Amino acid sequence: MVVDRNPHAGITLPVTSPRGGTTLFATAVLADAVRGFDADLAQTIESSRRWRHEYTDAFRAMTAVSASAPAAAVGIAEAGLQSAHNLMRFISGAADAGFESEVVRGTREAVRTLRVPFGNKILEGDALRAQLRAWRDRGIVEPSFVTAIDAVIDNPQWLSLPGHQTVVVGAGSELGPYLPLIDWGAEVLAIDLPGADRWRRIVQQAKDGAGTVTYPTGPAGPGVDVSRNFSGVLNWIYANTSKRKKLVFGMYAYADGRAHVEVTLAADVIGVDILENRPKATLAYLATPTDCYAVKADVMAEARRRWAARGRRAAGQELLRMATRSALMRPNYCDEVVDRDGNHWGLADTLISAQGPNYALAKRLQRWRGVVARNSGQRISFNVAPASWTQSVTKNAILASAYHGAGRFGVEIFAPDTARTLMAAKLVSDLFAPVPVEPNANPEVLFYEGAAHGGLWRQPFEPISVLSLAAAQGYPRTVFDRLRH
Repeated sequence: MVVDRNPHAGITLPVTSPRGGTTLFATAVLADAVRGFDADLAQTIESSRRWRHEYTDAFRAMTAVSASAPAAAVGIAEAGLQSAHNLMRFISGAADAGFESEVVRGTREAVRTLRVPFGNKILEGDALRAQLRAWRDRGIVEPSFVTAIDAVIDNPQWLSLPGHQTVVVGAGSELGPYLPLIDWGAEVLAIDLPGADRWRRIVQQAKDGAGTVTYPTGPAGPGVDVSRNFSGVLNWIYANTSKRKKLVFGMYAYADGRAHVEVTLAADVIGVDILENRPKATLAYLATPTDCYAVKADVMAEARRRWAARGRRAAGQELLRMATRSALMRPNYCDEVVDRDGNHWGLADTLISAQGPNYALAKRLQRWRGVVARNSGQRISFNVAPASWTQSVTKNAILASAYHGAGRFGVEIFAPDTARTLMAAKLVSDLFAPVPVEPNANPEVLFYEGAAHGGLWRQPFEPISVLSLAAAQGYPRTVFDRLRH
């Protein structure tokens, strides 16, 4: 779901430059978030004069503070969300009319077993279990992710999400769960932007599926821009869901630039209202693998073991590291965070500056909501998805080149249909058999447990220190692909 913004309607951010820049909004929100726990970091963020180049350091430092204590993780999340909501603006004039509803019932039999496309094969049963364990052993997914998917394999009756209604914001998203859920026979409320081609595809997919799909229609036809009419969307959701069923509100929309922050905030307003009025509701998100996460000691230990086991290649890699003053080939997890209980945390730093500060802020706002919801005892599904060949990646030459070369460094890039099915299955597991966590654990474990990071966390090198090498090795393939198309 890519948002087509009209700056004169709906939720918007304060614009602080002729080009529509939102640096002051972003730095104010992040500084407000960390001020109560690291005043020096807050001042550094507020005084930044090169935010586009310095924001990755700020997000990394903020993650370290969050890992230092559960109270810090929760406090940062609460303060950051409060600041964002206080600073955002609502411009009157957005269409506030209600929506009609259309219902499509699929024509096919529901898929009754978990089947995952992989290459030119469809994996299920023992073959799928074997592949899951191969990914685990290679460090592509965390062991708890395998446990979660195993539970879905063992309980295929969960696939249709009995007793649930699922709102999918961004039904056309490449990695969202819309397609798997309707194949499995689930009841889905589909939301995406207006657009004839987009909705022709979404509706046809619903007809070809096995579920029941309800979607909004208005003056522009099917669809709605959530950031322009969040109140209308919220009323529509309540009108088309039953309190006798558990509601899942999934946010999978993507946008370029500040529009991504705006649609994230609009969805957050909706999600908060749903949690207040439907106590059994679940918020669901997909986290990007290109962010900074706090990971436990076992991940650090495996990365260090791989560093020590480099063999003959180590000498050449060390020469390159020294020649570049550790800009290249840095060992992973040089620094640790020791929290107040003596637990050791590493920072899996995979922030890519090419994605921009608005993208990082939008994803962090979602993470903050997950932390706050979990701390309040509410149900949350928040899953780190593997790097995948989505359209947003392939149109970015730097990312596409890095992805082509990633395999040389132990990172697996997933096909969208593989990642989409696996992450939908993880959502199913979260709803019926969530991974148990200690009651007083740091909320950062919400992103660590059950992660499918594609190998970024457990490799021996700090990912950013091999990004340019991967891009250089993958660039010829990127050029070839673009010439071919």
